[in-house]
Amino acid sequence: MWGLLRYCRGTARRAPPPRRPLALLEADIDQVLAGLPDDPAAAASAVGFQGFRGDVRVCLVEHFLALWAFFRDAQLQGQCVIVWID
Repeated sequence: MWGLLRYCRGTARRAPPPRRPLALLEADIDQVLAGLPDDPAAAASAVGFQGFRGDVRVCLVEHFLALWAFFRDAQLQGQCVIVWID
């Protein structure tokens, strides 16, 4: 997931930071992945995973869906999630 965040921060199409904590639940992972290079090695390099074997998109989707489910479940249960990025 961190590689995907680094890639999103470094793209030319900079979006304003989300103003709502539920922005992840509305994210379109397909749109984000569409911006990656077609070559698997170049795509892996773009998100900071040099030397990754296979298609990094599969890994990113799996991690994104796990994170998405975590925050969705927290929202449904009325839980608060604190994220610390140092």
